[in-house]
Amino acid sequence: MNHLPTQSRILLSLVKLSVSATGAIALVISLASCASLQVPTGDDLKGTWAQTGGGFERGRSVKWSQTVVIEKADGQGFAGIKKYSQNGGPTQQEAINGVVGVDGHVLFVDDDGMFLGRFINGMIMGQYAEVGKDATAVNLVLKRQ
Repeated sequence: MNHLPTQSRILLSLVKLSVSATGAIALVISLASCASLQVPTGDDLKGTWAQTGGGFERGRSVKWSQTVVIEKADGQGFAGIKKYSQNGGPTQQEAINGVVGVDGHVLFVDDDGMFLGRFINGMIMGQYAEVGKDATAVNLVLKRQ
């Protein structure tokens, strides 16, 4: 390195320092994200969950309050029911089937829609969507009851 002009040596030193700092930052971010990642099994999700949130359904603002009951589990898979009432009417229910991905994403489907979220700090947080005449997009939080 002594045979390089002074400016080139300074530039090379700066590049080495930058690469080292970038590597250290990437390592810290990687470790932090791994530490916070919680990948539950289906059994971890069994039980009753209060599901609340808001968004839009058929072009109108909505607030949701439903109950999800996960009754069965096998490995990363699970199944149960979702209970709700519309406009103060009788309680309805739909079957749900779901899985937990190796990346920690929680996915479940019901008769006409799909929820995708994450298990974070003991809660399941994500979005629910339906397409077609009941087009819906809602942010939801599920808290264990």
